[in-house]
Amino acid sequence: MTALGTCQLASDSPHFSPDPEKNSAAIQYALNTFKKVVIPPGIFEISDGLSIKQGQHLHLSTGAHLVRELDCAVEEPMAMLSSHYAALTGDGYSVIENKAGGTVVCVGPEYVGHQPNITSWLIDKLILKGSEEMWKQGKTEQELLTLINPAIPYKKGSNYMGRVSNCLFRTAGTAIKLNERCNGHMFLQNQFFQLTDAGFDIEGCSENTVTNTFFHACGGVTMARLRDVHYNQFLGFQGEPGPGTDQKPSRWVDLDEKTRMCTIIGHNNTGHAIVDKSDGSNLIIDHGQITGFNKLVGSGGFIEHAAFKSATLERRIGTDLRLKLKRAFAPEPSTSQPDLPFHEVMTVISPGANNTFQLKLDVTSCSAASSNMGSAGFIVSGKTSSKKDIFATAEKLGGDPVGIRLETEENRLTISLQPSYYLHRNFLIQVEGVSSNPIEVS
Repeated sequence: MTALGTCQLASDSPHFSPDPEKNSAAIQYALNTFKKVVIPPGIFEISDGLSIKQGQHLHLSTGAHLVRELDCAVEEPMAMLSSHYAALTGDGYSVIENKAGGTVVCVGPEYVGHQPNITSWLIDKLILKGSEEMWKQGKTEQELLTLINPAIPYKKGSNYMGRVSNCLFRTAGTAIKLNERCNGHMFLQNQFFQLTDAGFDIEGCSENTVTNTFFHACGGVTMARLRDVHYNQFLGFQGEPGPGTDQKPSRWVDLDEKTRMCTIIGHNNTGHAIVDKSDGSNLIIDHGQITGFNKLVGSGGFIEHAAFKSATLERRIGTDLRLKLKRAFAPEPSTSQPDLPFHEVMTVISPGANNTFQLKLDVTSCSAASSNMGSAGFIVSGKTSSKKDIFATAEKLGGDPVGIRLETEENRLTISLQPSYYLHRNFLIQVEGVSSNPIEVS
């Protein structure tokens, strides 16, 4: 059957009834008959999943609300975009809600073994909502949007070049799950609310772009969890999800050892440190401070592949030294266990003999989740002998009760700090120093 133009369904027409199966069948019939189907304002219960195929467009008007109730036994996604140019859109206040706990929307094959690529699909201006009952219980298994490669397990094709924009993802475990070979997608201007596990859970994917993102009221969430991910870009990646707990802390990003060449720029206001097990090839800029670099390559200021090897922007060599370091203490201290172990924060190498140096350290908490802006100051004085062995002492200038420890080995000085109740999580160290001969501070 050749699809016709636009079908504007009416809330008081025979298209809708108290029977969710009949509502699902009526909407699906309209999708199979017309190029575009418009759902009117109102709450409409459905059961069976809606299949949006090539060139089909399902649009929810302002005030339209499709819901699958808690007692529905259907496990398939409420809507499935299964081919090129499929579109699912709204007018802002347009809701798709799955109270039964399954996936709300899926982009992928209708059945296993369906191998063609799925490209150029669109999801825009919708509220995707999960089960409030599961969210209140802290359950994590519900996904709001799931992307699946149509070729799995045949290793052919890809879920490719889709767009998700201007959406609110709320009240579920994970907002957006990208499975293997879901590449080249754009996620633009989306917001996240009341999540228990992850905002973006991405595995085995490359070249996806996430921009202008914000998280709120998602204590214990990992905003981006990346597993074997390459060349993904997270720009304007912001949020204050809440601090979570020691057992389930909130994380800005969590990168495994196979994730490389990604760029993440934004604001880590989670109250907990990032997890980065990668090889260091990812560029991570948080609070305007560079926290992950590898080696600088190229010339004329050009940075190739954003690849750095040895934190060169946190390293200075000379006799007149000024630099800023960013560090993180985790887990957060508590009133029951107020003391944390010492953490290594910087090293000083004095290669020459008979050298003297003095460093002033200003340490400041930069975590907005801290109730107080903690700070402390230290003077570290040192010298090297004629045999180039290093000796050093530390004097505290005041501030929070932060401990300092100096360890020397040949011409290397290691400086460690012990956080206090207020000076913990993310913090900055501003270093100013002078030396009679060049030293290296990092």
